[in-house]
Amino acid sequence: MDIEFDFERLGIVLLALWLSGLAVWAGARPRAMMSWLEEFWSSGDRLGWVVGIRAAIGAYLLWIADATPLPLAVGGVGLFFLFAAAAVVLMGRERVDRWVAWWVASPTLAARGIAVAWIAFASFLAYAGLAHA
Repeated sequence: MDIEFDFERLGIVLLALWLSGLAVWAGARPRAMMSWLEEFWSSGDRLGWVVGIRAAIGAYLLWIADATPLPLAVGGVGLFFLFAAAAVVLMGRERVDRWVAWWVASPTLAARGIAVAWIAFASFLAYAGLAHA
């Protein structure tokens, strides 16, 4: 694998590092992460934050996709993030509240399983950000 650092793709590497950090936290301390999620969601109207972050990540990935070695895959992930933002809006606060409550009540093994998926996803993003296009 030919690795080349490019400031144009710095954001995708930072996103991969952020997701890796979340994954390590979810894997090592799943109850702490669930408690944070519950507190974050219950302290005011966070719907705008959730939608905004997902939309920003999606737009960035679509913008940067052509500079990566896997433009269709990165662009597809960008679309996924945009659809996820739209889904949160369409679900509405009440349904998202129920989903968060379900997630917080789920077993710690579920959080650890998601952590493994995040690591795989973050690895893909790190490759897309570091590998020569």
